[in-house]
Amino acid sequence: MNSYSLTKFALIASAGVALAGCNVASGGGGGGGTAAGGAVTSGNYAANLKAVQDLIPTSDMPTSLKATYNGASRMDLRETNGGAIVGEVLADLELTADWTDGQAGNPWSGKADNFRGTLNKNDFAIAGDLTVAKAEAKSLTSAIGRTSNTINLPTGGSTTVSTGSTMIQLSGEVDNDGTPTTVLMSLGGGFFGSGGQAISGPASLQGFRSGGIRSDLIAAGDFYATQ
Repeated sequence: MNSYSLTKFALIASAGVALAGCNVASGGGGGGGTAAGGAVTSGNYAANLKAVQDLIPTSDMPTSLKATYNGASRMDLRETNGGAIVGEVLADLELTADWTDGQAGNPWSGKADNFRGTLNKNDFAIAGDLTVAKAEAKSLTSAIGRTSNTINLPTGGSTTVSTGSTMIQLSGEVDNDGTPTTVLMSLGGGFFGSGGQAISGPASLQGFRSGGIRSDLIAAGDFYATQ
């Protein structure tokens, strides 16, 4: 396997990830089940993602949450000139939430690591990680949001639905042949399953060098993580 430096995927994101309005698919499945365990590959990522997205979106988001979520992210690598897909990148996620509704501080900690994939038909694997703490040190904040709505029932009475959303920023710095590079990973989306047992949504990577933003490639895709 060929080894590429982290700057091979220090890429500009094709679209911003907002706390609200995330494009998260959902199915009509029940509240049980999680993504399959074991090593995540290009071949089994889609099934793992679907297992999370088939959970109904959380309707009983708690007012506090202390949990660790494990999962993965997969992004296409596209040329900015013409948009041709020239590879993909996967990463493992380990994210811990320590959150109470209304808090001002960052509720997340954790990392993305084990970056691997293909670029122009060449395999690559990259050592190192991106962390929430390093992003927070750059004033790139993460957040969890909770929204409650009371719905009047046609049969009389009412019910309250509480949903959850999140934004998670991770960052890390590498030195490629004397050229400092900062990498930012953005994860945004909604909570799925009973009590917020899983999260999923869009993911992107963005790279900065001393000369500015790297713009020859675009990295954008999605992610999932479960308790």
